[in-house]
Amino acid sequence: MRRLLLPLAVAALLAGPAAAASKGAIAVVAVRGPLTPVCAAEVPCSGPAPGVRITVRKHGLVVVRGVTDDRGYVRLRVDGGLYLVTAALGPVSRPRTQTFQVRVRPGRTSVVHLSFDTGIR
Repeated sequence: MRRLLLPLAVAALLAGPAAAASKGAIAVVAVRGPLTPVCAAEVPCSGPAPGVRITVRKHGLVVVRGVTDDRGYVRLRVDGGLYLVTAALGPVSRPRTQTFQVRVRPGRTSVVHLSFDTGIR
């Protein structure tokens, strides 16, 4: 029995890092602006965009979903490959959307910066 367990334990240890190494990530940083009708040097004109709904697809199938936090940030772990990412902000019935392609390399994070216009003028 011990002769069988040792090779299985070694195989499990070797497979763990290999499986983790094939994973990468998509990090989304979303901002919105302008925040006020008139921008001034002492008042930021843009800010984080919390609540942006992110949908990641590969070959037409949804792989993962996420929502940006209060800082306008979300990080989604995915396998290496090419993905179609849709970002939606606003009410579900009439969201403002952006769609883009992202290539993720194993062990790396692909960062995407999004900017949503608030329409304030």
